[in-house]
Amino acid sequence: MAENNRVIITLTTDFGTADGYLGIVKGVILGIAPSVRLIDITHDIEPFEIRCGAWVLGNSYKWFPPRTIHLVVVDPAVGSTNQASIIVRSGDDHLFVGPNNGVLTPALRDPSARAHQILNPDFTLVRISNTFHARDVYGPAAAALALGRAIEEAGPRLSLSELAVQPEPRLSISEQGVEGEIVYIDRFGNLITNIPESAALGDLCRIGHTEVPMRATYSSGRAAELVAFVASHGHVEIAATRGSARDRLRASIGARVCIEKSVECKK
Repeated sequence: MAENNRVIITLTTDFGTADGYLGIVKGVILGIAPSVRLIDITHDIEPFEIRCGAWVLGNSYKWFPPRTIHLVVVDPAVGSTNQASIIVRSGDDHLFVGPNNGVLTPALRDPSARAHQILNPDFTLVRISNTFHARDVYGPAAAALALGRAIEEAGPRLSLSELAVQPEPRLSISEQGVEGEIVYIDRFGNLITNIPESAALGDLCRIGHTEVPMRATYSSGRAAELVAFVASHGHVEIAATRGSARDRLRASIGARVCIEKSVECKK
């Protein structure tokens, strides 16, 4: 198969790279579909943080060509009988494989998305452990899709009521300003919010009792100075110039952020 026709499988997990889990999953995939192209998005999602995994997926998958397969594993309830393993096909022709726990929310928000439960043994390893579904279910299912199997073959279609979707982060837009929240913190300690560029109309960003000026880039401030700006993902981000805004502000996922004229922003 020509290089540019190789099926792409992306991988996003909270596995890290210290323990070998990631390499095992890749080995299983390549044992089934040796010609696929594996691309790592990240394996440094904060352990068990489903919301963060969903954010990374939503921010990254659309940069890949249609028919890319996205394997996403942030699975604190692995092995639970109450949680299905699913495949989702979005309207823009991407495929997603992972647990039905909300981590695939960006795909499921597409009104034309279809989701099927993985029950067909042809989509899994023969023996499925209670603790490593990435190896035994998700990896083999992604490989089966790469070989041309249809998602309908994986198992029954799931209704909307059967699918776990993360709630939308709080966002309130008014004449006085906009209130949102931190939805992701990257390895530099930058605080990424859900406030879109279209709502970032103001000169002052406030998080808790701290006022942060709106600027153009990371380097707009002096060393260690806090700055806020619209970043490449199209949302407002708070950073400390050559430092960590997370450490400076002791901020966490879900913290309230305002861009305001007069409204008071609550913690």
